[in-house]
Amino acid sequence: WADPPASVPWIAYGQEAVDTPEHRAIAKTAADRSLVLLKNVQGTLPWAQHSVGGVLKRLAVLGPHANATAAMQGNYAGDAPFLISPCEGLAHFADVACIASSGCKVADTRLCWNASAAAAVAQADG
Repeated sequence: WADPPASVPWIAYGQEAVDTPEHRAIAKTAADRSLVLLKNVQGTLPWAQHSVGGVLKRLAVLGPHANATAAMQGNYAGDAPFLISPCEGLAHFADVACIASSGCKVADTRLCWNASAAAAVAQADG
């Protein structure tokens, strides 16, 4: 099912060719532009970087991938130079502590509210 290596010219590319500052900047721009806000109560969002820490100290992130790193790569076959979970990224961006709760399993299509999710929200500010 795979192409023979001789017909795949980029198979010889190393980390130095694919993990460049330019590529990281493009990836960051793509990530920034692909965020989807599900609810924006009282115009709280979007946040300016590091401006939230003065208002919020603890933020709850709910969902089965709140602390995911390797799972966030999907079927990408390369070795990522680093992995950052959604919780880690938000904590760094907004300068807050992140409280994560999986809430449910990835394949569960129901709204997953449980004691763990409720506890995370209770610990968060706002």
